[in-house]
Amino acid sequence: MILSSAVRRGDARGIGAAIEETIELLGTEMRYLRGLIAELRPAALDEAGITAALPALAERALALYELDVAVEVDLGDAGPRLAPELNDGRGFDPSAASSGFGLVGLRERAQLAGGDIEIDSSPQGTTIRALLPVDAEPDRAGRNHPLA
Repeated sequence: MILSSAVRRGDARGIGAAIEETIELLGTEMRYLRGLIAELRPAALDEAGITAALPALAERALALYELDVAVEVDLGDAGPRLAPELNDGRGFDPSAASSGFGLVGLRERAQLAGGDIEIDSSPQGTTIRALLPVDAEPDRAGRNHPLA
């Protein structure tokens, strides 16, 4: 819009200023998107495994959003890492329609790994449990084989 408006005015100096402003805005948006992408798959997940990454993310949620997050990780004999494809605090109605993508994305990722999520929510907070098979192998279509 900035560039279109400058072109319509036909002022060469205005077009130059619009180009500079647009470049600055694009840079800001690119930094924002990089941060968002990093939050979708935190580096700690790959570097330290899920047992270390989840408590680190909980600490970050406390620091950034003042959310009190409790983390319990029980992978049984699977060790501190899961396969790469496995992976606001006032409560809400999980069955209500939503315009967001967070829970949809969580459920899709869990189902892709052959699992699901359970959501318990009240005004005191929300608990989300990811129920994931740790020993299933995905088939060629990306689905997991049934567990024995």
